[in-house]
Amino acid sequence: MKLKRLNDSQSFRATFLIGCFLILICIVWLATGCGDDNPTNPVIIVPSPKPVSVSLDSIIVVQIPFENDEGICWDLFSGADLFFNFTNSAGVILLRSEIIYDLSRSDLPVIFWTDPPYIINNWNTTYFFKLYDWDALSNNDYIGKVYFCINQVIENQGYSERLIIRNQSQTIRLRLALRWVWS
Repeated sequence: MKLKRLNDSQSFRATFLIGCFLILICIVWLATGCGDDNPTNPVIIVPSPKPVSVSLDSIIVVQIPFENDEGICWDLFSGADLFFNFTNSAGVILLRSEIIYDLSRSDLPVIFWTDPPYIINNWNTTYFFKLYDWDALSNNDYIGKVYFCINQVIENQGYSERLIIRNQSQTIRLRLALRWVWS
């Protein structure tokens, strides 16, 4: 292999690139505390901003059981008359939906809008959606419940704008639309 002599232009370019590389090394060395294990200028990590509030904009009922545990339909001659109560962990009703009459499987999914959007204030509280079949002449039939806690949502999914919640038996599924407000 033969070595080739560099011309002046190539020599200048090589020297310039080596100089830039050495300067870059010095800048990195100075920025990281000059190799000291206990730097006098520690790097300050600024936490990422967090939202100041979250609101519940809509609830979509994706799936419900159309029969009770005994296999009997909620209403004898028609579909379920579905409504829900949104409660906190103390059982206080925060929202009550309208009734969707004669709901059948082909009607799903159905959407309920919160107007105005419901602002969730306590992120440590567990909130429940308790679903019922409305009955005019007797007590309403309890279909089941699903629940969520905003801090658990953040821990598991981050600041997701769509949350799917299910009951333990996987027979009820709701999709929630959340809106995060940043400072």
